[in-house]
Amino acid sequence: MARCVNKVILVDQYVSGDSIPVVAERNGVSRSTVRAAAMKAGVIRSRVDGIRRAAEEGRLGHGWRGKSRTFSQDHIDAITNAAKERGAKFAAGVSVKPNGYVEITRGEHKGRSLHRVIAEQMIGRQLLDFEVVHHKDHDRSNNDPSNLQVMTRAEHTSLHRKGEH
Repeated sequence: MARCVNKVILVDQYVSGDSIPVVAERNGVSRSTVRAAAMKAGVIRSRVDGIRRAAEEGRLGHGWRGKSRTFSQDHIDAITNAAKERGAKFAAGVSVKPNGYVEITRGEHKGRSLHRVIAEQMIGRQLLDFEVVHHKDHDRSNNDPSNLQVMTRAEHTSLHRKGEH
């Protein structure tokens, strides 16, 4: 049977800095009763504030939640090297995107489209802003150099317009 407790007492204890679990346990009521009383009084703290306060008081049940950690440079380097080794062992280096283009996922050209990198290697320079790479067979995943053609954006648009009619 639940104890009948004055809600003002619950709110006063909560406002004085005690957490909802502490107030609930001290008064023999549920946490939801304390939370509802605090919300009705308009004094509820954010979850972040509650976690921070619990961490300061050493009341967090597990982990580093609410606490900040600092790592030595050796530790950071070890984590970085392990991630690179995992990548070298398991990453394919390319990914086919939903639009059909192949994107490079590792190394110097990470984040760039494979057909653009191959075209730049073919012409010996970077593509200019108005230049695009056309797939002759319209297969965006076929990045064979014989299938790629560098052209201006206007030429490319014109080519595709002709193909639509």
